[in-house]
Amino acid sequence: MIERARRGLAVVLVIFCFVASACSSYKSDRHYKKAVAYQKSSEYSKAIEEFSSSLQFNPDRIDARLGRASLYEKQKMWGKAISEYMQILSANPALVEPEYKLAAIYSNLHKWDEAVKHYKNVVAKDASNAEAYYCIGALYKKQQEYKKAMDAFKSAIKADEEFSRAHYHLALLYFVDGKYDHARKHAESAQKDFPQSQKLLSLIDQETGDSKG
Repeated sequence: MIERARRGLAVVLVIFCFVASACSSYKSDRHYKKAVAYQKSSEYSKAIEEFSSSLQFNPDRIDARLGRASLYEKQKMWGKAISEYMQILSANPALVEPEYKLAAIYSNLHKWDEAVKHYKNVVAKDASNAEAYYCIGALYKKQQEYKKAMDAFKSAIKADEEFSRAHYHLALLYFVDGKYDHARKHAESAQKDFPQSQKLLSLIDQETGDSKG
């Protein structure tokens, strides 16, 4: 008799936990949908409140946390955005998007070393991410670390052979370094999407005496 009562109690507890979990999930979804609606209508403060309410019912909900972080970022609430993205990465270290977002925020704040660190984390997780390699190169170029910039642009091109921006900026660095054959090769590769390459090619012709004029 006692054993039967215990089993009955256990069943009740399981049902109670299931119902409570389902209820929390429903409430989290409801607040999340409201947040997305507010976000679409550019009511960002209300959207943040709804994302926060969604997370109260389901703290592990990544889409709500990413949504709130992106709104902090949009409103230039950098500290809160960084904290949110770091929290996401702490729970989900394999994710690429938060690394990318952190790199962009640190770039906006002119914290180049932190930005480079997170872009490097991106390519460590996704070696085919040509854009991240390009951003690393651009940041090194800003800091006049030209050898590192060239290596990063080369990596971007290795990941995407038709990456015109990487070709163009690598051509510029080769031109400044006096390596005109390399500069010409990459400037020509950038011509399709980068009209500025034509001017660079003219400068190369002037330096090498190949001007057709």
